[in-house]
Amino acid sequence: MPMNLVVKRFIDRTKGGYEYWVMRMLWEKGFDDKSDLRIPRPISFVEDLGLLIQERAHGTLLNKKLNHNLPVDSGALKAAARWLIKLHSLDPNLERILLHPDDETIIKSCVHRVGSKQPKLSRKIEELGSVIGMRLSSFGDVRFTLVHGDFQGDNIFIDKGKITVIDLGRFCKSDPARDLGCMIAQTRTEVFLENPSSAVGLAEMNPFWEEYLTAISVAEGESLSERACTFAAEKYLENIDYISSFSAERGRDVIHFLLDDAERFAKASRLGETL
Repeated sequence: MPMNLVVKRFIDRTKGGYEYWVMRMLWEKGFDDKSDLRIPRPISFVEDLGLLIQERAHGTLLNKKLNHNLPVDSGALKAAARWLIKLHSLDPNLERILLHPDDETIIKSCVHRVGSKQPKLSRKIEELGSVIGMRLSSFGDVRFTLVHGDFQGDNIFIDKGKITVIDLGRFCKSDPARDLGCMIAQTRTEVFLENPSSAVGLAEMNPFWEEYLTAISVAEGESLSERACTFAAEKYLENIDYISSFSAERGRDVIHFLLDDAERFAKASRLGETL
């Protein structure tokens, strides 16, 4: 059977080599074509040209299955959770795996950029950044796992029950709640961007969260739930930063919605209060 390929070009060849190494590692650890929870087959990395060659992912993007005008595809959401469970269960003690960049630096940068472009929101953004930072610093010692780093519906393909996850450039070692918070905030953001008038019809993420809970203890779930809320709020802050950089006026309503949702997640102690 012929294989369709994708070629990604990296200006930073170190990043390209790292992503290819991550893909090879995951492929060898069971995220291969024999599994229903997989990544695209990594073919090669041409270092001189900075080219990563991989198999093209098959199926439909998860975000397209979560259109707010259709019933929530709970099966697809549960399968996405199982992919994360599989990843988070791997031994994270690999020398080449990078640690996630410092959250405090990310938050301060986002707050500064949004404040400079949206001066009327400056105070609210500063307060949001402060709450997120304080909550993250209060979590203490957390058992790190391997994390995707950008786990969201635009990086997840569904094909006859099989899940293929792409774009591993942000793969690192961190709190597993980071992937959960990213998935939740990014899904809600994407659905709202598609139709800002349907805030009440946002994709329901309970099937995703409840499926993940089946793999951990009750005590772990309580702690993870609080941390996932905080990471969701941080992802919202990054999304606000990104949107304000491109459409300060046209994106005003979107930014206000995201800010309100970010504040809800930042103050919540468990996901059940927000989903």
